[in-house]
Amino acid sequence: MNNTVILKKLPENNRGYGNQRQIDQAVGEGLRNFFQQVYGKKIEECIKSNDTVVLKPNFVAEMNFNVSRDKQEMEHPNDCFITNIAVIKGILKELNKIKDLKVMIAESPMQFCRMDEILTEEFWKEMQEVYQGEIEFVDLRRTIMDLTKKPVEVQTGLRGMEHYVDFDLKQDSMHQKKIKYVRRFRVTDYPPREMHKFHTKEKHVYRIARELIEAQWIINVPKLKTHMKAGMTGAMKNFVGVVGNKECLPHHIKGSPLTGGDCHKDVSIVKFLSENLLDGANTLIGTHKYLYYPLWLCAHGLVAVRSRFTKEKDLAGAWYGNDTIWRTVHDLNVCLYYGRSDGSLADSPQREIITITDAVVSGEKEGPMNPWPKYLNAIVIGNSTFCVDMVNAALMRFDGKFLFHYQEVKGDKKYPLFDGESPLKVYGDNQKRLTLKEIGQTEALYHEAAKGWQEKLNRSVWQSKGNSEKYF
Repeated sequence: MNNTVILKKLPENNRGYGNQRQIDQAVGEGLRNFFQQVYGKKIEECIKSNDTVVLKPNFVAEMNFNVSRDKQEMEHPNDCFITNIAVIKGILKELNKIKDLKVMIAESPMQFCRMDEILTEEFWKEMQEVYQGEIEFVDLRRTIMDLTKKPVEVQTGLRGMEHYVDFDLKQDSMHQKKIKYVRRFRVTDYPPREMHKFHTKEKHVYRIARELIEAQWIINVPKLKTHMKAGMTGAMKNFVGVVGNKECLPHHIKGSPLTGGDCHKDVSIVKFLSENLLDGANTLIGTHKYLYYPLWLCAHGLVAVRSRFTKEKDLAGAWYGNDTIWRTVHDLNVCLYYGRSDGSLADSPQREIITITDAVVSGEKEGPMNPWPKYLNAIVIGNSTFCVDMVNAALMRFDGKFLFHYQEVKGDKKYPLFDGESPLKVYGDNQKRLTLKEIGQTEALYHEAAKGWQEKLNRSVWQSKGNSEKYF
């Protein structure tokens, strides 16, 4: 793993993805510069014929919730919501230089996502125009909900277990420090009992798609945007979409910090009752579908009534005190870098992972599902997801020390996610060396954080003397 990151900026007058030539130029030049800096070779000399390359975009859902749920009028609402086809096309044009590649697009979106509304006939037509070989798409989900049916229909076990590798991190999981609260680990809208099949006092299991584990190259193509639970979603968090069962992903701990939880900030009998009602509802998913929805409504209705007085209505850990989701994200990255196909972890990275962040149009405010566009005009490339996200955070004028728990990550000497002995090296246009402070002051755009994170992230850290240069 290398601490080199390439930052490519599009012209300032660019307003999205209308100019494919500019996107191609930024992606192409960025990749060529990166391979030369890190590997000392051209991309076609590194990626070999007959290699398997898996592209992992962010296709979380078919439509930005601002439009599909909140009925907001937005121009091109998905530009700040999911990885844009223009960036994928730019990558494929570079891969076209290599013959006989096996190229796959793999994603595990939200359980209710209608993937055919993203991967339309027009989508595939545009892919075929730029890439001569075959491209396969694999939907990694084992559970899919059909929200168009009343009551909601749930299909489970959609892909066989032979398509997944279970990784048990045991004592090496970042969750081990919170092990006494393991029975209170939760992921929104899934039965708690299913979570407990993956996380106990003895194990921490992640069910990851075999396609990524057996690939020689993973090209991670996240959409940069704010995140209600994690603060920011980019390179590292994009790997939440590589699992078959989302029940293996702890997102928060039930309760408030006073009781060891991180679901919500304050202590409240209403929140306590709502959490238990929601647990009851989620326990009924897929078994008692006629009882599920009334319980769900009661849980959220109680919080909605209380929010009229407190303006705080979350039941899913959407605030800066969430001490759970970053641990899950870290564990997933360890599995992707170090995991073997037999479920064991090696002492060194087992595959090459290149991240190409789509930050041409980034997302601010209530991401990841309700973002608003910011025309950041950036492409960020690197092979350490942690280092790429440090640059991503600076581009949003966020202080990375509040996002990535640097001290804990640095302390993981067994499975490091960056080269702890080397400095971060960021190269901008014309190979100009940039510091994080310079990026935050000159290359960035102010992004409004999600409400639960504004207290920590919307601060003028880039105008002060002490900032995240000390991280490396």
